[in-house]
Formats: sequence, C-alpha cells, structure tokens
Amino acid sequence: MSSTTERAGASPWLDTEEAADYLKARPGTLKNWRHRGEGPRYHVINKRLVRYHRDDLDGFARGESLKCLESGPS
Repeated sequence: MSSTTERAGASPWLDTEEAADYLKARPGTLKNWRHRGEGPRYHVINKRLVRYHRDDLDGFARGESLKCLESGPS
C-alpha cells in the first residue's frame, strides 16, 4: 500500500499524476484524453486545477463515458 490513493482516509479527489497511477496509465495519457475530449470525467477548478474523483475513474474503468465539469468563478 505505497500509493497515496490507497491510504485510509485519503481524499477521493486525485490530481492527474495520482489518477494516472490509479488507472495504471501515464499522466500524459490523461492529458491527451482531456485534450481530445476522451477519458474519465474530470473537474477544472478555478480554470487551472484538474482533479479526478475516484468514483469517476471507477466508472471510466467500467466503460462509462463522462464529461468535464468546471468549477469556480468564470
């Protein structure tokens, strides 16, 4: 249990590197998916922070297609 995402009480919100580790992918793969409008749903916070919710990553792994959500001031 060396992964940050496996710690008891860890936040369900993961950055790109943590999400890639969770999916056994590379961070660049998630960035490419975002650019092409593919991949798991992600949230953009204040137009600069990208976060993935663990439930969305699980849904993606099950084959569910989800879209980006932006949060914060416009």
